[in-house]
Order: sequence, then structure tokens, then C-alpha cells
Amino acid sequence: MFEKFATYRFHNNGNDPMNVWIEPWAENIVVPTSRTLVIYYELVDDRADLSACGKNADGLVFYCDGSDYMAEIDGKDVTP
Repeated sequence: MFEKFATYRFHNNGNDPMNVWIEPWAENIVVPTSRTLVIYYELVDDRADLSACGKNADGLVFYCDGSDYMAEIDGKDVTP
């Protein structure tokens, strides 16, 4: 795990799988229904976290401001 990190959580309460694109790596993680994706990312020292989430035609886009990240769905590592 990272020394200094933050998390974002995405819960899919819809009826279909949910796409979450992770930028700037251009990686897609598919979140099954009724599951939770947790993204852990390393914070950059001495500056504000500028991470953000938005929508696109295929689902969500998470703009990660960290230098690296890890992803889990319900506790299972799904980092691409």
C-alpha cells in the first residue's frame, strides 16, 4: 500500500455493469451490479488532491491525480 493515500468509492446500484475509466492510464474497470469499486491512490506531497469524477457515454471517468493507484471490487484486487 502507499505511504500517503486517498480513496474513491463507486457503488453500482444499477441493473447493468458499470464502466469506470481510470485516467490518465486509460484503463477501464467494469463494476458488476451490487458491487463496490474502491480506488486507492498515492497522494503527491505538498499540493492539493485534484482528483475528480465525471460522466461519459459509457459510464464514469475518474481523473486520478495520484502518481499510482490500486483498485479493489469488494476486497478483491482488480488493478489492471
